[in-house]
Amino acid sequence: MRPFRIILVGHGRLPAALLASAELIAGPIEDAAAVGLQPHETPDHFAAGLRAAVGHDDRRILILADLRGGTPHNVAAALARRSRRIVCLAGVNLGMLLEAALGIEALDAAEVARLVEVARGGIDAVGDGIAADGPGRAAPDG
Repeated sequence: MRPFRIILVGHGRLPAALLASAELIAGPIEDAAAVGLQPHETPDHFAAGLRAAVGHDDRRILILADLRGGTPHNVAAALARRSRRIVCLAGVNLGMLLEAALGIEALDAAEVARLVEVARGGIDAVGDGIAADGPGRAAPDG
């Protein structure tokens, strides 16, 4: 069992859909939850739902938010600033979630930095006139 829980936060159904997509690839992901901000919710109502998902045990918690500066991220970041057991990252993508669920053993600074790099490394640009110069990527014909 992972020594930390994962909570996805974001707008609407995105957190639940992201978790469902990760489970399609990896199978059931234990100790993971999704909390979406619904159109009718206030930030206070969303915060109450997130606090309920966080709970009161002593385990560490990784909160993965969809959009830096959005209400779900702002609420989660405020919780993280008040609790040493919570880490909050914004800009979640499927690769980051899968790595968090399957590839890291601890929620320490090195592993968090690796999660950020995994998310960045999952971004690619392909198309006519797009220059991509990373490994395994073809530069446009010139």
